[in-house]
Amino acid sequence: MTYHSIDEILAANEAAMEKFTPAVTGLSADLESIRPATDRWSIAEIVEHVALVNRNFLRIVSRLHQQALEQGAGPAQPIAQTQLLAVSDPNRELRVEAPDRVRPQGGQGVADSLRGMQETLEVFRK
Repeated sequence: MTYHSIDEILAANEAAMEKFTPAVTGLSADLESIRPATDRWSIAEIVEHVALVNRNFLRIVSRLHQQALEQGAGPAQPIAQTQLLAVSDPNRELRVEAPDRVRPQGGQGVADSLRGMQETLEVFRK
């Protein structure tokens, strides 16, 4: 897929959320907080992490877009999804330590994290 605008990137983000949300909603607080192993995150912590990453990603996109406009950027160029995926590591077997800024702090339920993700999208939609 190729994105032609920030709006298309936001729409793709929203579409991903529509798939993600049902997979993690409706769980009891007990199920949300279970860690499959001591070195693994719970569902609530994973959702909190995704919300933090999402917020930081959208913040960076917004800042870079604003800088481009201020520097007199020319017409928008399409962005291929493969370019966006190239900056992430799809290798699920390699465990990576999350930086502090996107490490879940815990104590937050799935609903709170999902609400935060929705609020972040609304801010960037304006």
